[in-house]
Amino acid sequence: MMATRTRNEKRNLKVVFDGVIAVGPGHTDEATRPGPFFGVMARSTRRLSDRTRRLRRAKGKKNKEKALYIPMHVPTIFTLMEPTKDSRPPDQVLQLSPVHPRWYLWHPFRERLEFRFDGDGTSGPLAYLRGPQPTLVGHEIPTAPIAIHGIDQVPDLRLIWPERSVLLDGLLSADPGVNASVMTQVLVPYGLVAGAGTLDKGNPLEVVFDPPRGLPKHDALVPNAAVMVQANTIEIASYSLDTGERLDSIKFRMRDDAEIWLSNGDPSDVEIDMDELAKQVAERTAQAEGKTGGAKKGKAQQFAEQVNSTFRFESPEQNLRAALEFYHGSLDEVTSGLAIDHHRAGNVDIDFELFYTLTKNAYLALDGRGLPVPRRPRPGDEFNGPNCYLAICDTLDKLFLKSQDR
Repeated sequence: MMATRTRNEKRNLKVVFDGVIAVGPGHTDEATRPGPFFGVMARSTRRLSDRTRRLRRAKGKKNKEKALYIPMHVPTIFTLMEPTKDSRPPDQVLQLSPVHPRWYLWHPFRERLEFRFDGDGTSGPLAYLRGPQPTLVGHEIPTAPIAIHGIDQVPDLRLIWPERSVLLDGLLSADPGVNASVMTQVLVPYGLVAGAGTLDKGNPLEVVFDPPRGLPKHDALVPNAAVMVQANTIEIASYSLDTGERLDSIKFRMRDDAEIWLSNGDPSDVEIDMDELAKQVAERTAQAEGKTGGAKKGKAQQFAEQVNSTFRFESPEQNLRAALEFYHGSLDEVTSGLAIDHHRAGNVDIDFELFYTLTKNAYLALDGRGLPVPRRPRPGDEFNGPNCYLAICDTLDKLFLKSQDR
């Protein structure tokens, strides 16, 4: 039985950064740092990786190195929260089946996104969750299963390659005509900053950075970061990076604990993630509804009961899983229509190279040693799913929130 809440009681929100996003400010020895927390999404078009060129040069005529291409990445906001009536409408609404919740999606190309909570976008302190943490998941349906970890378990360019850890000047500028290498800017005014992971990387995974340029050994890492706040209403104010003009806002009123995902990923990887998250959320929702019983049953539970005549397993849990598989399809079925090789990188996160298009001192790569990217450390180890890590960076830009001037 879920605890009842008052109308004005604030809900827990996780703003989850996912994919090729340079984030900061990074954690220091100080208890807190001034906000806002920032994210810069790198622009990308399909390109042959630096790693492929380097290994082919090294092997010369004996070269049999498989070409690893960095695919296009698309900025995407996705959430299970329904936008308010006065919100910018979503670019897509996806619902895989009556069992599954709806995903609301926006694609903010060349936009500056500034979060405002309960009508206020004033910068405040950023606290950082540190060290190994117990795994925490969303408290209530329909939150997604996200494991929270210490911020020090997120890849940090200040350790990976210190001389390439500072962003180019102006990438976080609020002025029109922001550098073309930036696809999207994100600023969250305050909150508790942590590492995060989900699906096959919910727990920290051992990786090395190859070729090594900085710290020789890194702790096990998670791919995401999350800023956690409490709020009743959320507004994502938006501005054009090309003209500086104010665009229409994305708005929500929170009814439960929830997540907003900010992703810069290969579209196929994002689709796989959303598909797997939707399946897990649907399963948790149906299980919760099944426990409540009574005459009033949710759609998920009604559907599970309808297929019981077809899937005659001994336990309700097995019937529910069969129902979800029936409507949802196996992972192979879901991904069969996606035009990618899901093992395009195997044990390497080749997309990590895109961070070096955003950072200073590019001349250091002219030594031919290559750009450090995450790699599984042991022979035979591979990434089991989308393997796109973000990175903590520094900036010399003065952070400024345009929406404060309204």
